[in-house]
Amino acid sequence: MTQTYTDIDLSFDELVRACGGGADWVVQLIEEEVISINGSPAQARYSSLHLARIRRAGRNLSRESLITSL
Repeated sequence: MTQTYTDIDLSFDELVRACGGGADWVVQLIEEEVISINGSPAQARYSSLHLARIRRAGRNLSRESLITSL
């Protein structure tokens, strides 16, 4: 039996909601090249890889903030 893999296809607004951050934060991550896109952030389409990288960046930044506040 062959399994078919279908990736997700998110708009910018859907990506922002899914990652739990703000739009400005996501744009900043794009500008810092945490994820690569074609075109403007509002017009680009986003995959599960984009979502995973943004979520990972958020966790890493949260850990760094916690460590520096100690």
